[in-house]
Amino acid sequence: MTTSSKPRSWRDVLPIHPAAELFPMMDADELKALGEDIRKNKQQHDVVLVCDGEFANGRWSLIDGRNRLDAMEMVGLPVLDKDGFLDDGVRWCAIKAAQCDPYAYVISANIHRRHLNVEQRQNLLIELIARSPTKSDRQIGKDIGVDHKTIARARTKGEDVGRIPHVETRTDSKGRQQRAHKPPTPPSTAPKATLIEAVFDKCVAAVTDDIAEAVDQLDDVGCVRLLEHLQSIIKMLLVTANKRAVESIFADEPPKAASPAPPATKPPQSDDGGIPEFLRRRPSPSDAEAAG
Repeated sequence: MTTSSKPRSWRDVLPIHPAAELFPMMDADELKALGEDIRKNKQQHDVVLVCDGEFANGRWSLIDGRNRLDAMEMVGLPVLDKDGFLDDGVRWCAIKAAQCDPYAYVISANIHRRHLNVEQRQNLLIELIARSPTKSDRQIGKDIGVDHKTIARARTKGEDVGRIPHVETRTDSKGRQQRAHKPPTPPSTAPKATLIEAVFDKCVAAVTDDIAEAVDQLDDVGCVRLLEHLQSIIKMLLVTANKRAVESIFADEPPKAASPAPPATKPPQSDDGGIPEFLRRRPSPSDAEAAG
């Protein structure tokens, strides 16, 4: 840093890293309000410098804290000392570029701090993914503290509009090469019921993931309200399940067998061949003795 007796801005002596330009600057009114807040409550977040090389002889630049330094200068707070270095009253820290991706650092430090809309957040993620398209979604999400499903949605959008190149493989957190896209699944020959169950399970898994991501954004009151709704749903499901179980029991009972019809009775058959009574021959005493 060069020295001069003339008061200077910190911008004259401290280069700004390109990663810092990912986020827009505050307007004048916002900077003044921030400066007054720092005057009253002190600096709450460190200004972050990055060193390309060793701390003793590397090239230094600012990656986070432009608004803080501008705000302090605007309200007259000391930013540079007489030798052109950051004043002792400025809180700052340093990282090495070789140990941390400056772009990932800037996004992770600001994406949750600033009031950005969904499109702005997605554009920042697309910018980061485009710098390392072969990194897996989980690895990028881990680096900046964002859910990997959010990274996946940003990657899809970036690939669709041509801002992110399509890659065949990606590197996971353990350095392994994984296919970027799963091969298409051949048509299944499973029974229709099995296919329906598989689709249902997939839908439930997707909904569960979305709910889990939303729960992270809820405060205590929101969590209690969600719990009450879930309890109502569980009760409804239990009632429905019990009702269907009862219907199933009765449906599985075998039908009662009909009582067998009594066998048809035939009129007694005579052995006389249908000879009328008056034509029958009376047995004689000699016939009776012979039969005996």
